[in-house]
Amino acid sequence: MSSFWCQVNNLNELWLGNNTVLHNFCASYNNLTTLTVPNSPNLNYFIINDNNLEELIIAPNTYFNLLFCENNQLDTLDLKDCKITHLKCFNNNLSYLHPGSSNMIESANNQLDSICLEDDSTLVRLYCENNNLSTLDLSNCPLLIELECQNNNLKTLDLSNCNNFTDLLCNNNKLEYIDLRNGNNTNIFWYYSLNNPDLYCVDVDDVSHSNAAWFYRDVWTNFSWDCSITSIEDDLTNKRTLLKITNAIGQEIRPNKNTPLFYLYNDGTVERGIIFE
Repeated sequence: MSSFWCQVNNLNELWLGNNTVLHNFCASYNNLTTLTVPNSPNLNYFIINDNNLEELIIAPNTYFNLLFCENNQLDTLDLKDCKITHLKCFNNNLSYLHPGSSNMIESANNQLDSICLEDDSTLVRLYCENNNLSTLDLSNCPLLIELECQNNNLKTLDLSNCNNFTDLLCNNNKLEYIDLRNGNNTNIFWYYSLNNPDLYCVDVDDVSHSNAAWFYRDVWTNFSWDCSITSIEDDLTNKRTLLKITNAIGQEIRPNKNTPLFYLYNDGTVERGIIFE
């Protein structure tokens, strides 16, 4: 049996057994509370939406093209050692998620305070809005191009390792710092960082481009080549925007050590500084 469809019934129990030929499975809209998926090496589509699942146990080394389990009551979901093209697990009660190696993850509307992405170097898209995330480690996700993480408790975001990144939605967090120096800023299409009261500085590749192209930010959020040398105290007081950094003859440059620098702001002020070795 390569396909098994039993959606829209009143099933309370379902036993799959070891099924090496099962490719497609759908049991949505039932009353299942627990389900174990044993070794099924040829699974392709596995859909179990809209049940009352409190436990979903997946055997390791299982490959899914689609694994959809949204609209259930899951508290944890451990898919370690599984490979998944598209994972949907939104609208559960998840406090723990290990997505294995997934290309696309939709985990919105849960109770997650972290997501284990240490084994997910293939991740391309991550939608994790409306959770309780306080940290999000993307250091092992170099292929990531899209991140929607709005309505969480994030304080920092480091996307400097994501060289193909194009879309960031991080509204309504507690962000204090973002690092977007990934060499791909001119290809970022969506940038939203509104309603982050403590986000005064974002590190970028090109300050002029970011100021011209990325409008959906708070008025106090500035772009810089290096936030560590930005005058945070002045920004907090005056809500100024740093327009560019130039050398003594007015050429826009990146900050260099032992070189006089001139910081030009949108209120017409100019500050002089130098970075010593």
